[in-house]
Amino acid sequence: MGEKNENLNQLELGIAGMTCANCSARIERNLNKIDGVEAAVNLATERATIHFDPSKISQQAIMDSIVKTGYEPRLEEVSLDIGGMTCANCSARIEKKLNKLDGIMDATVNLATEKATIKFNPSSVNIQKITELIEKTGYEVRDTVQGEQIDSRQENENELKKLMIVAIIIVLPLLLLEMLPMFIPGAMELRESIIPKNIFNYFSFVLASLSIAWPGWRFYKTGFKSLVQLNPDMNALVMLGTSAAYFYSVVAVFLPQLLPAGTRNVYFEAVAFIMATILIGKYLEAKSKGQTGDAIKQLLSLQAKTARVKRNNEVIEIPIDE
Repeated sequence: MGEKNENLNQLELGIAGMTCANCSARIERNLNKIDGVEAAVNLATERATIHFDPSKISQQAIMDSIVKTGYEPRLEEVSLDIGGMTCANCSARIEKKLNKLDGIMDATVNLATEKATIKFNPSSVNIQKITELIEKTGYEVRDTVQGEQIDSRQENENELKKLMIVAIIIVLPLLLLEMLPMFIPGAMELRESIIPKNIFNYFSFVLASLSIAWPGWRFYKTGFKSLVQLNPDMNALVMLGTSAAYFYSVVAVFLPQLLPAGTRNVYFEAVAFIMATILIGKYLEAKSKGQTGDAIKQLLSLQAKTARVKRNNEVIEIPIDE
């Protein structure tokens, strides 16, 4: 390739199967034939140092070339349990970030199972870096041990249930005192004769603030991160929608002079209602996922553990793994 281009990417790759200098030389020769690649293969360390032009060739194509030569790149595969995903956009964003990370050959994220399957080059990246990237994106990497994974899922379901109950308790007074009277003739006038409008607005403000700060905070935390990364998801939509209603209502109650007459409407009850409704949906979704996962595990438990094989005219029973 002549002079080394500053725009070349570097790939450190372990290679299995080399037994002599001829092996390393053959791999090196075949790699250097590829346009956009400069490679040096070290037999002693069983590693290849490869500089390549990403506009001309991908890491996957380089590995395919090594496989065609008759050797095997040393890659590792890990399955990570990810918490905090709420929609397809969440899984797509994690997948996109992972596939951009140097050293990751392929990453797929499944929203339904809440798992990321990652094939990576351990010479370039490790699980800690992968975990840090996922957490920086705004999600949680849970332990992958099966028992702990089940506990983690149950813990998430329990947390959603608790937040859902809190959100319902917060919104109930607003539903009974604000929304219900709209459908009953004379009920609104009766309520205002008992509770002055300004007092009720302060009461609604406190409940809406609680709804955001407690059960709704998980949406704000994840939604804000997705906005900062210019890749908004469902959490960001919830955050923006409820924030708009909340802060408009704050101005209408505490600084009404900033709004034209006739536009000083208050929407605190809508904020609490949205939070409660979404949390009910998220809890039902988590419960459904848990039941589906349990059903799949029960099916897998029915898999045969042994097999009968005929060897030397004799039928023997061996573990299925063999």
